[in-house]
Amino acid sequence: MSEPSESYLTLSQQPSILLTEPIRPLIVLDLHGTLCSAVREPVTRRTTGCYERPKLETLMEYLMRYYEVAVWSSGRPESVEFLSEIFKPNLKKIKLTWTRKNFNLSREDYRENVLTLKDLNQLWSHIAEEKIYYPRVFNATNTILLDDSFKKCVLQPHNCVIVRQFEHSDKMFKAYGDNEIDFLIPYLERARHQSNIANWMRRNPYVGVHPAETTALNSFDAKYFGLNQAIPPTNDKRADIAHTEDSTTRNNKKEHRHGTDNNVTSTDRPVVPPQALRDPRTDGTVTSTQYPIISPATSIAEPENAAESTVTRMEFPIVAPSITNGDSQLPNGPKSQPEDFEDLFQKIFSKPISFS
Repeated sequence: MSEPSESYLTLSQQPSILLTEPIRPLIVLDLHGTLCSAVREPVTRRTTGCYERPKLETLMEYLMRYYEVAVWSSGRPESVEFLSEIFKPNLKKIKLTWTRKNFNLSREDYRENVLTLKDLNQLWSHIAEEKIYYPRVFNATNTILLDDSFKKCVLQPHNCVIVRQFEHSDKMFKAYGDNEIDFLIPYLERARHQSNIANWMRRNPYVGVHPAETTALNSFDAKYFGLNQAIPPTNDKRADIAHTEDSTTRNNKKEHRHGTDNNVTSTDRPVVPPQALRDPRTDGTVTSTQYPIISPATSIAEPENAAESTVTRMEFPIVAPSITNGDSQLPNGPKSQPEDFEDLFQKIFSKPISFS
């Protein structure tokens, strides 16, 4: 079953009322791609590190104050346990954490990268049976599922907030940064003032803003933590702008590249004003690079000692382009033409002009 039930659709159509006293809803968080970006080994796919989404601490501080927080990830238990370290020091306050084992997958599907559907009905039933948030009861009217893939949320589509996927090695993130949490928190604040969150989100779905349009709000601060606490190398030739080096590290690298050359203090090329040009004809120095337009009749005086003197200005006369006579392209060859302008003038005006 990959479609919402009739009872869910009926409940999502009941009008929501703006509450004077906001409620404390349940929010179910995804991990990889939503709140963090996992670093895995290429062969074993074992999680060895993680980059936190920028401003994650601000989001968690807000959620711990106004929401009941649960975690449901499609990752394996050992991976979820490792990635959950991003919630410290609030990790103990999260009362429910579900992993890949809670999807009722077969043994083959558990090992493969198959699509997993998050059915909130299973979560709500488990909370009621185990009395996790007793006496609170949760359903579609007071629950939000935060994920980066809509395909996993098709069973309760009007309870899902789909954020832009976060990947620390993505070129868009390196170019523009991330602004998702800046728009997510105000949306969640509005949602907790509704009596029926499913109905309100159906009429007001969450829509983020591309980081290219909000460069002033964007952040590149993706904190890294891992087994060795060292930032893993990247294949990208560009520097990881989310983790810039300090001035001491940069200076040490400069000294290492220059070796024993004490005269060079920086690898940056200085901005040098353009040197005086050389005239290839005279081997003299040109002190002016201006090229004024002059008439064809202007004569250019050549210096007496061209090889040793300095040319103060280079002037290039405008020469009219030569026009080819169209008669020369005729099949029978060119017609007889006057040799010069005076001959042509004499032929035209040799006869007197009559006005009769």
